[in-house]
Amino acid sequence: MFQNLSPQIKSTLKNASSSLSDIVSEAVNLNLIGVIPLGVFSNTENNIAFALIRKLQLETKDGNTVMSEIVASNIVLKNGKVIILHAAKDSKSNSDLETLQNLLLHWGQKL
Repeated sequence: MFQNLSPQIKSTLKNASSSLSDIVSEAVNLNLIGVIPLGVFSNTENNIAFALIRKLQLETKDGNTVMSEIVASNIVLKNGKVIILHAAKDSKSNSDLETLQNLLLHWGQKL
Protein backbone atom coordinates (compact mmCIF):
# COMPACT_ATOMS: atom_id res chain seq x y z
CA MET A 1 0.00 0.00 0.00
CA PHE A 2 2.80 2.43 0.85
CA GLN A 3 5.42 1.56 -1.76
CA ASN A 4 6.05 5.25 -2.51
CA LEU A 5 7.03 6.39 0.98
CA SER A 6 9.45 9.28 1.07
CA PRO A 7 13.10 8.49 1.81
CA GLN A 8 12.75 10.30 5.15
CA ILE A 9 9.85 8.11 6.27
CA LYS A 10 11.61 4.95 5.09
CA SER A 11 14.70 6.02 7.03
CA THR A 12 12.65 6.77 10.15
CA LEU A 13 10.98 3.34 10.00
CA LYS A 14 14.36 1.64 9.50
CA ASN A 15 15.88 3.54 12.45
CA ALA A 16 12.87 2.75 14.65
CA SER A 17 13.14 -0.94 13.70
CA SER A 18 16.84 -0.93 14.57
CA SER A 19 16.24 0.80 17.91
CA LEU A 20 13.46 -1.61 18.83
CA SER A 21 15.66 -4.55 17.83
CA ASP A 22 18.41 -3.28 20.14
CA ILE A 23 15.98 -2.85 23.04
CA VAL A 24 14.45 -6.33 22.80
CA SER A 25 17.62 -8.09 21.56
CA GLU A 26 15.91 -9.65 18.53
CA ALA A 27 15.10 -8.65 14.97
CA VAL A 28 12.13 -6.31 14.72
CA ASN A 29 10.70 -4.78 11.56
CA LEU A 30 8.28 -1.83 11.78
CA ASN A 31 6.03 -1.08 8.78
CA LEU A 32 3.53 1.66 8.09
CA ILE A 33 0.44 -0.12 6.74
CA GLY A 34 -2.22 2.58 6.83
CA VAL A 35 -3.05 6.22 7.41
CA ILE A 36 -6.57 7.52 7.92
CA PRO A 37 -6.88 11.33 7.93
CA LEU A 38 -9.30 12.60 10.58
CA GLY A 39 -9.21 16.20 9.42
CA VAL A 40 -8.57 19.60 10.93
CA PHE A 41 -9.94 20.13 14.44
CA SER A 42 -8.81 23.74 14.96
CA ASN A 43 -8.07 26.47 12.44
CA THR A 44 -7.60 30.00 13.77
CA GLU A 45 -5.46 33.00 12.92
CA ASN A 46 -2.64 31.58 15.08
CA ASN A 47 -2.94 27.82 14.71
CA ILE A 48 -3.99 24.85 12.66
CA ALA A 49 -4.43 21.44 14.26
CA PHE A 50 -5.16 18.11 12.62
CA ALA A 51 -5.29 14.42 13.44
CA LEU A 52 -4.96 11.03 11.80
CA ILE A 53 -4.94 7.37 12.66
CA ARG A 54 -1.69 5.59 11.89
CA LYS A 55 -1.62 1.80 11.55
CA LEU A 56 1.71 0.11 12.15
CA GLN A 57 2.73 -3.52 11.80
CA LEU A 58 5.45 -4.90 14.03
CA GLU A 59 7.11 -8.06 12.70
CA THR A 60 9.16 -10.33 14.99
CA LYS A 61 10.20 -13.99 14.92
CA ASP A 62 7.04 -14.71 16.94
CA GLY A 63 4.69 -13.18 14.36
CA ASN A 64 3.06 -9.89 13.48
CA THR A 65 1.25 -7.37 15.63
CA VAL A 66 -0.85 -4.55 14.19
CA MET A 67 -1.43 -1.43 16.25
CA SER A 68 -3.42 1.72 15.60
CA GLU A 69 -2.63 5.04 17.17
CA ILE A 70 -4.03 8.51 16.96
CA VAL A 71 -1.49 11.11 15.90
CA ALA A 72 -2.28 14.80 16.24
CA SER A 73 -0.37 18.00 15.57
CA ASN A 74 -1.02 21.59 16.52
CA ILE A 75 1.01 24.13 14.55
CA VAL A 76 1.03 27.42 16.46
CA LEU A 77 2.30 30.86 15.47
CA LYS A 78 3.58 32.58 18.62
CA ASN A 79 5.63 35.80 18.70
CA GLY A 80 6.66 35.36 15.07
CA LYS A 81 7.79 31.76 15.58
CA VAL A 82 6.21 28.53 14.39
CA ILE A 83 5.90 25.93 17.14
CA ILE A 84 4.82 22.39 16.31
CA LEU A 85 3.19 20.35 19.05
CA HIS A 86 2.92 16.67 18.19
CA ALA A 87 1.49 13.77 20.20
CA ALA A 88 0.41 10.17 19.70
CA LYS A 89 -1.80 7.85 21.73
CA ASP A 90 -2.95 4.26 21.38
CA SER A 91 -6.36 4.21 19.72
CA LYS A 92 -8.65 2.21 21.97
CA SER A 93 -11.85 4.26 21.99
CA ASN A 94 -13.43 7.36 20.49
CA SER A 95 -12.65 9.32 23.64
CA ASP A 96 -8.90 8.92 22.92
CA LEU A 97 -9.19 11.27 19.94
CA GLU A 98 -11.00 13.91 21.98
CA THR A 99 -8.47 13.60 24.82
CA LEU A 100 -5.53 14.11 22.45
CA GLN A 101 -7.18 17.03 20.66
CA ASN A 102 -7.96 18.78 23.95
CA LEU A 103 -4.43 18.23 25.21
CA LEU A 104 -2.82 19.73 22.10
CA LEU A 105 -5.15 22.71 22.07
CA HIS A 106 -4.49 23.31 25.78
CA TRP A 107 -0.72 23.16 25.27
CA GLY A 108 -1.03 25.58 22.36
CA GLN A 109 -3.01 28.07 24.44
CA LYS A 110 -0.48 27.91 27.28
CA LEU A 111 2.51 28.88 25.11
